[in-house]
Amino acid sequence: MYVEKLEAAYPIPMLRGIKPLPGRHPCYGNPKKLLSIDNLKNFLGVSSLETMVEDCIEVPKKTKTKKPRSLSVPKEVSRQRDIALFAAVEALQEASTAERLLKCLSTYSQLLKAKGNDQQLSVDKFFTLQDDLTNTRLILHSLKSIGQRRTADTNPNAPDAVGEALRLALDIKQNTTS
Repeated sequence: MYVEKLEAAYPIPMLRGIKPLPGRHPCYGNPKKLLSIDNLKNFLGVSSLETMVEDCIEVPKKTKTKKPRSLSVPKEVSRQRDIALFAAVEALQEASTAERLLKCLSTYSQLLKAKGNDQQLSVDKFFTLQDDLTNTRLILHSLKSIGQRRTADTNPNAPDAVGEALRLALDIKQNTTS
């Protein structure tokens, strides 16, 4: 077919000057649809209007999910703070114990140097040395018990273990100051 002119019209454009091409066979019979609308719907997966409306109107339901333990930030921060505090207290206790021990050794060396000068001063220094050594031994014993309890814990990161360690550190501090 040969189309001379295509005129714009609404809703369908108009064809003007249609002539068969020479040497071609004219169309005979009833034309049939190459693609029916039903087959086209199935091919494209078009759904009915009802399901389209339901999909548009359907409000997604909010599911209440539990927060993972790791998202509990304030609790985790306070737990880490407690662990850091315990480590700092333990380090200070060990440093204090080492300082006390060095002081005892210094006092002992002074006693050895003062052979016969002032006997009363030497006796006083000896009793002071004995008291310092006793206190240092108590502190070392409590530090040792903390180390044993901490290694005996199955989960040192548990909140109960941290609280117990802080109580032990407080006991050590009280022993140190007394």
